[in-house]
Formats: sequence, C-alpha cells, structure tokens
Amino acid sequence: MGEPFDSAVCAKATLDDLDSDRIRWFVTGARRRRGPDIPKDATPQDLLERLHLLSQGRLTNAAVILFGRDPHRLLALPPIKCLHFQGPTGATLLNQQSVCKGTIFGWIFEASFFALKGLSRADPSRWDLPSYDIPKEAVHEAVLNALVHQDYSSAIGMQVAIYSDRLEIFNPGALPPSLTLDQLRRPHSSVPGNPLLAQTLCLIENMDGKGVGTTGMIEHCRKASLPEPEFDLNGGFLVTLRRKPAPMPAPPAAGEAAGQVSKEVMQLLKACKKDMTRQELQASLGLKAEENFRQHYLVPALENGLIEMTIPDKPKSRLQKYRLTDKGKNLLASLPD
Repeated sequence: MGEPFDSAVCAKATLDDLDSDRIRWFVTGARRRRGPDIPKDATPQDLLERLHLLSQGRLTNAAVILFGRDPHRLLALPPIKCLHFQGPTGATLLNQQSVCKGTIFGWIFEASFFALKGLSRADPSRWDLPSYDIPKEAVHEAVLNALVHQDYSSAIGMQVAIYSDRLEIFNPGALPPSLTLDQLRRPHSSVPGNPLLAQTLCLIENMDGKGVGTTGMIEHCRKASLPEPEFDLNGGFLVTLRRKPAPMPAPPAAGEAAGQVSKEVMQLLKACKKDMTRQELQASLGLKAEENFRQHYLVPALENGLIEMTIPDKPKSRLQKYRLTDKGKNLLASLPD
C-alpha cells in the first residue's frame, strides 16, 4: 500500500491557510479530555510538530482537513451527501443536505446531526430528551469511523442515507489486507486508512485507537435490542444500522386516530385544502422558519403517508406541491364535528 492520503504534503497550503481559532479550540478540548499532554500555550507550529502533521516543514493533508480554513478548496474534496428518503426504497426524497464547508470536526457534527434528526422520535415519557430509532452513540461511531477510514482521493464522497427501516453510511474506502469483514465483529487491531487523522481525533473524540469502532456499534445496538450492524464492501465500505420498528397500534375507533398524530401535523392537514406549495402551506399556518416547518409539520406528515408530493420523482422541483392522501382525508373525516 502507498502513502496514506492524510500523510501526503498539501502542495498548495501554508500556515496562513490554517484557522488559528480552530487550533486554540482543539488545544483547549484536548487538554480537558487528555490532560496536559499538549501545553496550554502551544503555538500552531508546536501543535503541528507534536501531532506529526508536518512533513519536511510543510503541511500535510491531515493538517488541512483538521485545521484548514477551506479544506474542500485546497484538496478538491467531494461533499458529504446527506439524504432522507420516505419508505425503504429511496424512491421519494424528503430532505437532503450537502456538507462541503469547515473541517472534519464540523463534518462529524453535521453528518451526525442530520442522521439523528431523521431518526428522532417523540418519547412521551421523556419530554425533555429526544428518543432515537438507533442509539446516538452507534450513529456517531459510524460517522466517525467513515471519516477516519475514507479514501479522500476518491471523487466520490461519504454518504449518509436515512430510510424508513435503516440508516446507511457509506465511505469510498476499503479494508486493509490484514482485516476481513468477519474480524470487524470482534476485537481487532486498528488499521485506520488515515492514521494522522485517527491519532489526532483520539485526543478529543471518544476513540482509543484499538479498533473498537465497529465493535462499539455492535454493542450499542445490542443494548438497544436492535439487530447487529451490517458491514459490506461494494465500491467502498457500507455500514447499515437497522432502525427500531415503529409501534403498531391497535386500529383506532372512529375519531380516535387524531390523537395519534401531533397537533402540528393536524394543523397542516387542516390547512391543506388543495394542491399547495410549501410556501403556501407555511404561510397559511403563519410560520416563518422553514426548518421548523419542515421538521415538525411537513416531514412527519409525509413519513406518515398523510400528504404526498405532486411530483414525487423531483422533490426539489420549483413546481412541487403537496396534497392530502386518502389516509389524510380519512383522518380528517374521522374528526368529530
């Protein structure tokens, strides 16, 4: 195997391309988590040398990915694609996001946040805490694992895909020859595709460099009584985490179904008098924040099959409108006068 991508010199980068605020943030976090291994007053040059992020005095790709002002520009990196589909097939796209700014610390947060937002479920017994269909620790491990092992020289980027029954996290990387898919299910040596990224993230993330990423995912899923994660090689490395099945309530008596739907979704159904655009629906409800409307009104109604897109094959079409399904109409009809 050749030199890891993260160890190679970034020919275009100089110290001026690094974000000093990000370096100070890292030093503070690493000292809090790992103790005084890194001096509080460490200069950027000191830090880079301690972490072996310089090669013959020049910045490595790892230094740029960790602390660069604009890693995507300097390294021509593909974006992380985050996709949320309705149903198990991927035929209808509910939401999408492209992560193409910031450093690896921001990528970890953005990809994890997108996944957890799509996996969140209201827990009536814990109004103060969100509940997720997959343990958040397993999701975070999968995202972190993908970014540490990804082949950053590939034109294909990491992908996070949410379906009704699973979460898939793909990265264009490969297993090292010393490991097999079966070995990932038991304790094994860590052979990261990007060792400099791995050793630096160990100072601030919950990593110990002992190959516990995949076994950690398995343990978190077992504790949640979920199927073990699936690992596969198909043009890259794919992790599949199965979602907790939605509870199947007994068929409601007439007029009771509305009690199983959030008040926000019910308001949306009542406002949807005809084929309406997202802007028209949002305005009819007197809502200004698009993200709030999508998260609490539009997406839950779509996922529950109460409304549908008029152009499902082109979810981002400027002509897109929404209308009640037969299920949505029946729900409204069941309401008492």
